[in-house]
Amino acid sequence: TRRSSDLDVINFKDLVVGQNNPEVACGSEVYLQYTIQDKITNSLFSQSTINLKVGSKINKIIEKGVIGMKVGGVRSIEIPANFVSGENNLDQAIKNGQLIYKVSLVSVINSKTPVSCEL
Repeated sequence: TRRSSDLDVINFKDLVVGQNNPEVACGSEVYLQYTIQDKITNSLFSQSTINLKVGSKINKIIEKGVIGMKVGGVRSIEIPANFVSGENNLDQAIKNGQLIYKVSLVSVINSKTPVSCEL
């Protein structure tokens, strides 16, 4: 089972720092492009785009990992090893601590009213 404490620490690294305001915060509507890849070999497992509201818990790892980013930014976010329960190749790679999301922030719209979220 996954607990909220599983995501207390998300390790990330800014590969490109975005220069355009606004900054992603809880409640922001974001449009992202991302890949899932092996951090050792850079092998690509998956790539996609996603629209989501930070705090909606659609993808807690990405939502927590993009807070503070600005448009144009690219961030590498480690996928926590304790966040899987399956036995397929992708799950095994995550358990071994090998996989990362590489996220590019395309757009962000912030809520006009302050929003708090618990991820």
